[in-house]
Amino acid sequence: MDSIRRRNLQVTGSAGLWAAMAAAGLLPATPAAAQSADLAAAFAAKSLADTYKALGAGTPATSADIVINAPDIAENGAVVPIG
Repeated sequence: MDSIRRRNLQVTGSAGLWAAMAAAGLLPATPAAAQSADLAAAFAAKSLADTYKALGAGTPATSADIVINAPDIAENGAVVPIG
């Protein structure tokens, strides 16, 4: 029983140490595999159409199926009623 508890404490402690080191910035960050495309053109675009073209996406289709009702100005920024 003690060996299982000891092993669990070791694993939990090492995971906590890795998390603390990552949060402090002591571990090198690895590049994300999803961002293999060059996004500089998308960030430099001046219009939405240019951004869509740089990202390789088509133009979005307008739809009346989704309607979002939200106030123009909210009384409290932490609580904004949206329907």
